[in-house]
Amino acid sequence: MKNNLPSLLSSYQLQTITISMSDDTLLPVSVIGSGEPVMLLHAFGMDARQFLPFILPLTQRYRFYLPHFRGFGMSSHLTLPRFNFIEQYVDDVEQVFRHVSKKTKCEAFPVAAISMGALVMWAYFQRFGTQHVSRYLNIDQAPMIHNQPDWQTGGVFGTRQTEIFTQFADLIANAEPYMQVDDFRHLPYHLKTKLLDIERAFSLLSVSRKPSQLLVKTLSHRPPQKISLMKHGNTSYAVCLLTLSYLTITAAFYRQSVYQRLY
Repeated sequence: MKNNLPSLLSSYQLQTITISMSDDTLLPVSVIGSGEPVMLLHAFGMDARQFLPFILPLTQRYRFYLPHFRGFGMSSHLTLPRFNFIEQYVDDVEQVFRHVSKKTKCEAFPVAAISMGALVMWAYFQRFGTQHVSRYLNIDQAPMIHNQPDWQTGGVFGTRQTEIFTQFADLIANAEPYMQVDDFRHLPYHLKTKLLDIERAFSLLSVSRKPSQLLVKTLSHRPPQKISLMKHGNTSYAVCLLTLSYLTITAAFYRQSVYQRLY
C-alpha cells in the first residue's frame, strides 16, 4: 500500500497548465488524474473546476482536461476578440485538442460537454469533424436551437422560446451601441437593469422549487442606487450574456447531419 501511495495521491492533484491559442492568448486548463485523456467542456457561467466532485472517483483511470472558456473561471480576465464567441471557443477547443493529442500521443479521446459547452461541440463538429473524438456525451444542449414544425419543443427554452427570444432581441437592440464599453458602470442605467434582469432569468431557469427561486430572487435583488454604482464582477460575463442572446435568436444550428456523423 505504501508503494502505491505516491501514484494514488498524484491522481488527485489538480494542476493548471496554459495552452497557447491561435491568437497567442494563454488559455488556462485544469488537469487531474492519470490514464486515458478525457476532455470536459463547461456550461455558461460555470467554472470548469465544478466538474471535480463528479470525476474524482475516476481519476485513477483517466486524465481529465478541463479548459476554462474565455470570460469564465480561471479565464475570467481574458477578453473575447470576436463578437461570435461560440466560434472563438471552437478555435480554442481545437488548440486544446491538438495539445492533448501531441502530449498523450492519442489521436482521439472521449469528450463530455454540458449546455454552452455542448453548443460549442456541435459547432466544433460542424467545422472540424469528429476525428479527434472517440466518444461524445452531450448534456442538455439540443442539436438545433430553434423550435420547428418537426421540432416543436426540443429547442432552447421549450414552449417559452418565443417569449424569451423576444427579450433577447430587445436586449440586443438596446445594447449594440455600447458593445465597446468595458466598464459596467459606464453603461446607461436602463441597459444595466436589462442585463441584470436577463442574468436573473438565466439563474431562475435552472431551479424549479419555489424556495430555490425565492433565494435566487432575494440574492439578485439590487436597489437602484446600487445598480447605478455597481461594478460588475466580470465584464466579460456580461458581454457573453449579450452575445449568447444574439447567437440564440439568430443561429440555426447543426441538425441531424451532425448526429449521423457521430453515430
